[in-house]
Amino acid sequence: MLVAGEILSSVDGASRTDRTDRWRRIGRPLLRVLPPALLLVGLWLPEFMHYRIDRSDVMPNQVEQAAATPADDVLMELGRIDLAELDRLALPVLAVAADVASGHLQIEGLTHGRVELSGFPGDYLSGPPTFQLFMASLSAENLLLRAHSLTGEESWFLLALQRSLAMAQHERTRRHDRSFLWNDHAVASRVSVLIELWRLVRQRPALRAEHGQALLSFAQRSGRLLAKPDQFTVRTNHGVMQNIALLQLAAAFPNFPEAAGWRALAVERLELQLRFYVSPDGVVLEHSSGYHAMGASLLAHAQRLLVLNRLPPAPTLDRAVALSRAVLVQLMRPDGSLPLVGNTGAGYRYGVPATAAPAPTPAALAAPHTRGEGDLGQYPAAGWAIWRSDPTLLNDSQVMLAWAKHDGHGHKHADEGALHFWSGGVDWLTATGYWPYGARLLDDAYGWRGANAAHEPGEPENSVRSARLMAGARLGSTRFIDVWRGRAGGPSFRRQVLLLPGDALLVLDFAAASPRGSETLWTLGPELRLLPGERADRFSTAAAADGRRLLMALASPQAGLQTERLRASEDPFGGWVVVRGQPQPADSVRVLQPQTASLTVSLFHVSADPAGTVEIARIDPSAAPESWQLSLRVDGQPIELQRRGAELRWTRADGPGALLQLAGPPVELQSQQGELRSAFAEAVERFPPWRDLWRYRIDLSQMILIGVLAIEVGLWLLARWRPARLRRQIARVQLAIVLTWAVLSASLLLVYLKV
Repeated sequence: MLVAGEILSSVDGASRTDRTDRWRRIGRPLLRVLPPALLLVGLWLPEFMHYRIDRSDVMPNQVEQAAATPADDVLMELGRIDLAELDRLALPVLAVAADVASGHLQIEGLTHGRVELSGFPGDYLSGPPTFQLFMASLSAENLLLRAHSLTGEESWFLLALQRSLAMAQHERTRRHDRSFLWNDHAVASRVSVLIELWRLVRQRPALRAEHGQALLSFAQRSGRLLAKPDQFTVRTNHGVMQNIALLQLAAAFPNFPEAAGWRALAVERLELQLRFYVSPDGVVLEHSSGYHAMGASLLAHAQRLLVLNRLPPAPTLDRAVALSRAVLVQLMRPDGSLPLVGNTGAGYRYGVPATAAPAPTPAALAAPHTRGEGDLGQYPAAGWAIWRSDPTLLNDSQVMLAWAKHDGHGHKHADEGALHFWSGGVDWLTATGYWPYGARLLDDAYGWRGANAAHEPGEPENSVRSARLMAGARLGSTRFIDVWRGRAGGPSFRRQVLLLPGDALLVLDFAAASPRGSETLWTLGPELRLLPGERADRFSTAAAADGRRLLMALASPQAGLQTERLRASEDPFGGWVVVRGQPQPADSVRVLQPQTASLTVSLFHVSADPAGTVEIARIDPSAAPESWQLSLRVDGQPIELQRRGAELRWTRADGPGALLQLAGPPVELQSQQGELRSAFAEAVERFPPWRDLWRYRIDLSQMILIGVLAIEVGLWLLARWRPARLRRQIARVQLAIVLTWAVLSASLLLVYLKV
């Protein structure tokens, strides 16, 4: 018995030794690598969950149900809602369709030369970013369907169907994609294409049986992606598009299981956005006249989609539609163009200009708001002023000043105080406009030299700053506005603009506490050419098509004023206007005043007199923002101007002048702006923007793998040569490694990647 016990004890001891050895050889390394492995999972899981949706197909019976309802005219209307802005591009539909059929595309402003089409995914991975978005939106297929509608040619429809089904098959197999495949704008834009395709497919039983399920499944997956909370872009028009696309899908496919939920979600999210998307005075707060025009159109689509979904009217939406349209009447010129504020392109068709604002409904006007053109032509909550002589006349003139600064909203350029002057079809003073994404000089175009606002030379585009309306006045055709903008504890600039009868425009730029002085870049429309001049403070252009010229005079009571002509200049940036997506050379005048505190006076006049002149005869050397006096000559006529506090007086020799009583901003302005900021912050907190951390995830993964390898090699070397007395210390080191990985994981996943 004793011998047997000793044998069993020996076997048990050997077993324990084996387990200990296995733990040291296998268990401890696994325990050490488990925390970094979990860290890698935690690092990459959000990236893949961001695109995860239910990808199950629609059932065959749903295809037959969708073939019965809604009516064909409803589907046709839903399919014609244009979220890809193809109407604005005004493309030659049949020519583009023929190119697609030939296997290539070349579109001004979208492609850099000819792009060969190879099918999906190649078609949305080639060309510049704007073209990739175009293709991922199924815009080529949209144009093919338009060609079919125009001609009745079946081949255009069949080609659009073939290409769209190829996209559907590719998209169905993807689980992660960093291109434009699941871009919010692209997904929303292709909904109308899928609806129109389905309308045509369901009319053809053979095609419906063969392709109906794939087509409807693609539409269903698109809806699920649009409804996903972390895919929702609440801050910009892209979110509005996502809601509109959900309403399109709900109306087109009411028997989809999620249709009712999509309908309710879209309305709820749209109500949330409307609290900050449109200002109380009716301006779409995206720092761009082009995006205002698009936003007004989107809101009108949303209003109509409520009807098509048999939903009750939404008073907030009705009000936003009425007010944004009223602003658009003042913003859009008779030729359909817009001032190049922010991301706005020249040469596009923004729509047929309205000749009168539609009458707002009682529900639209139930809430208090600040009207614009009815009084001073100002939209103070938005940060715009628009002055029109007569919107119904082709020889109308428009002056626009923008000082909008709504942090977090889209398409912002460094342009607070920028001035736009248009008259009789000519942009006399303009800006660079919407520079192509991905092209050289993009940052410069977004910077201060992309517009004509006064600024400190070298001031960064993203400087922390604010802007506010100081005063304004209107008396007949005479207009005045005073706007301040600056940085806390830094330079400040105050621009005052006076429009006199006869298209004479006076600009006073006061700079204060600006160590490097002030700079302004006056850019002319690309159709104008500056004439050679003998004086550095006087400029004029060659006659435009109607015989009129722009005359310009510059002056300052401080010494050192400098001017420089720029045309298609890269360094310094200046002399560019983007026309149909292509940067075009334009003449510009760069004005520099090196003094820390200064006043620069600019006088512009559009004259039909070949011998016309402008002159700044005298400036009060003690001029201050609210106390100044000037003497001018416009086409030989002397004009005297004087500001004293809230009074501005001007007189001229050939007739009576005027006394303007300057009014400060509306009393409700501060509360309105506070409500806009609060609503925006609340929406962003509810739908935080997706942070693209791909590069961070790659870098951190590499560092983690290098760290694991270094630790394991170090421990292996230590285990190989360690003295026996260090075993316990090594165990403690391994425990410290595990704890360190745990702390590192928490700090990376819960802090670093969340901030």
